[in-house]
Amino acid sequence: MLKIAKERTPVYFPVIYAAAHTGMRKSELIGLSWVNVDFTAGKFYIRQTITEANGKYFFNEIPKGEKPRGIRLTNKLIFLLEKLKEQNDRRKVILGESFNPRNLVFCNSKGSILTPAEISRALKRCLKAANLPDIRFHDLRHPMLPFC
Repeated sequence: MLKIAKERTPVYFPVIYAAAHTGMRKSELIGLSWVNVDFTAGKFYIRQTITEANGKYFFNEIPKGEKPRGIRLTNKLIFLLEKLKEQNDRRKVILGESFNPRNLVFCNSKGSILTPAEISRALKRCLKAANLPDIRFHDLRHPMLPFC
């Protein structure tokens, strides 16, 4: 399924891959910024999430006093993230400061937020193309999925 995601939905592949390899929630992944990626330690730090209400997106910081949750990254995911960072940096040079102003890890080619609905639709297209049972994005949190 991940191979199909890479081929058919390249914009959404990194977030689907990260979900399958970390068990993170969709709101945590789409709210993740590059300052919360520690390549040296091999971790994501959850400091904010994104929620949607009436078509608007809100960044929610973790409550004061709570420590950011650290998520261990696989070597393959680190490699993918390094390539994604290079792509984002190149786009920022070409498109200017309007590209990805929040410095999000997972964004579209214009630097905008990947919406939860878009990500879910991309996953469903990949599952259908791979002739796999329909699952929710949230189901990627379960370990040992046979298609990952």
